[in-house]
Amino acid sequence: MRYIYCIPFILRFVRYIESLILYGISIQYHFCFTTSYLFFINSILFYIKSLYVYSFLFKGLMMTSLLFHSDRNHYNGGHRLYEWFDFIMIVSVVTYSVYYLYNKQTYDLLLMSGVLLCFISVLYIYYYGRIIGRYCGDPRPYVCELYQAIVHIITFVGHIFILYV
Repeated sequence: MRYIYCIPFILRFVRYIESLILYGISIQYHFCFTTSYLFFINSILFYIKSLYVYSFLFKGLMMTSLLFHSDRNHYNGGHRLYEWFDFIMIVSVVTYSVYYLYNKQTYDLLLMSGVLLCFISVLYIYYYGRIIGRYCGDPRPYVCELYQAIVHIITFVGHIFILYV
């Protein structure tokens, strides 16, 4: 019942899948919009584990990510406000993740290795890619969008590891 405000995003996702089935892969660069729904799955899983702050943060991250990636002008420098909202939620999730892992009393070495591998992969693909002009910093929007979607998937997996640490 708490996820009732997500219905517009879910309906948009259903319309996207419907148009994908009707018109094929000709729809351009909606990888990130689609993979943003992985954060909703994270939110549900953290809620089930009674980690309500994490659940709330992932709800917010999903909404800001959907808002940012639904605007096709962000490749041309438009709507920086959406980008800032998304950035604030990303920083909030990363900060709380560090806080949560710091306060954990026991660690599973294999899961912590997975968390670190995911975190380093995201840093490499997103930030280093922007520095060298590849991956998420590629000048071609299609390539940039594809690697951003990969970052969403890696982030989803990394937080699943954090869930079970």
